[in-house]
Amino acid sequence: YIIIQEKLTGNEFGLDVMNDLEGNNVAVSVKQKLAMRAGETDKSITIDLPEVREMGRKIGLVLKHVGNLDVDIMQRANGDYCVLELNPRFGGGYPFSYEAGVNMPKAIIQWVKGEKVDPAILVPMYGKMFAKNDYLMEIK
Repeated sequence: YIIIQEKLTGNEFGLDVMNDLEGNNVAVSVKQKLAMRAGETDKSITIDLPEVREMGRKIGLVLKHVGNLDVDIMQRANGDYCVLELNPRFGGGYPFSYEAGVNMPKAIIQWVKGEKVDPAILVPMYGKMFAKNDYLMEIK
């Protein structure tokens, strides 16, 4: 079989679609990917993009997954959005959400303990830009 996929050009976004331990959607964090390397997000900025956040919310509602779901979305040249990939885990873009204030690990611990979670700990501060950095070091 041959699979042909359309070439997508435009903005790429990474979502953290967060559900509680019962599979209820509780939050979605959206980052615009600014630089990629070997399939990994190297630089991104948290943004308030309601249309994309709503896509993530709908995915979380339908899948009813537990915990974090890493979602990749591309914006087509005409402005439409296309879901590329769903990864049921903390993806390589989660550190960007965390640094912007999204503390999903804390929420999971509180849910396991039966404690109430403040929804504010799952909402990112918008406009926060971060980049990963490699250092050259000698290994002996």
